[in-house]
Amino acid sequence: LIAAGGAADNKAAEGLVKRVAGEERAATWFRFETIDKDVDGKEVMGLGSQDGKVVLIGSGSISLASAFNWYLNDYLNTTYDWSTYEAIFPEVLPLPPSQNLSRVVKLSYHLNVCTYGYTLAFVDWPYWEKHIDWMAMQGINLPLAFLGQEKVIERTFTRFNVSFEELQHFISGPAFLPWFRMGNLQAWGGPITQHWIDARMDLQMKVLSRMRSMGMKPVLPAFAGFLPPAFVQKHPEAKVTQSADWNNFPGEYGSVYLLESVDPMFQNIGKAFIEEQTKLYGTDHIYQCDTYNEMNPPKSDLDYLAASSKAVFSAGDSQA
Repeated sequence: LIAAGGAADNKAAEGLVKRVAGEERAATWFRFETIDKDVDGKEVMGLGSQDGKVVLIGSGSISLASAFNWYLNDYLNTTYDWSTYEAIFPEVLPLPPSQNLSRVVKLSYHLNVCTYGYTLAFVDWPYWEKHIDWMAMQGINLPLAFLGQEKVIERTFTRFNVSFEELQHFISGPAFLPWFRMGNLQAWGGPITQHWIDARMDLQMKVLSRMRSMGMKPVLPAFAGFLPPAFVQKHPEAKVTQSADWNNFPGEYGSVYLLESVDPMFQNIGKAFIEEQTKLYGTDHIYQCDTYNEMNPPKSDLDYLAASSKAVFSAGDSQA
């Protein structure tokens, strides 16, 4: 049976194989076949051969990419890895026997929030294009997509009378953005520039477009409760605490303001954040958020912690 989405899935997978193997090899050596999921509703990947070509079989783009990776690993003894993004091809390809495998788990998550600082802080689209191909070949369908959220922060707090110049005393420099996003520090390594924020927004749009074309569901950020100092100055009625000092960052760089979950503003800002983000990047209704990363909450009783978590969920996307 040919799956209904076959043409689009084939196109995305063909593009990946062209990028990894080269256009001539892709056209000469490989063909693509899209099939339905198995009787249990699980994604399927498979291999076969026809008319001297390797047939890559899959129930979607990720399955087709995974079949390609299976062939490279098991039949060519080559690995398209995260370090080199290269595969070695012989002059003549061995033809695999017909075989199918069903996906074991429905979702495969990839990337840690800190990877966007340690590894991915400065990488450009050519790198991301290769890395997304690598993700698809590993069967990853739930990647963390954390680029460009400072543009969301800018647009969100503009709605609350906070200027970009004031946000420059809040948002950290590029290498430290993961820890800024988790409220561990602020402004460290800054000031951030408008050019950087806009460029990351453009890159995020490219990344999301490619991820979704491959059938992935990108995980986007939500509002964790952290506030710019200028917001607190302009809204003295806001119920705030200051996050515990993290790694002893001094004065203006530490003790980040955290909006109490019981404050109605939490819902207002959280919903504004999701609205602005969705306008820019769309949504697959899956989010990641850290409020107390490596920090002690102001209170440790379970009711307080439950209310804090509930506020994050309810201030976001009702379809999440």
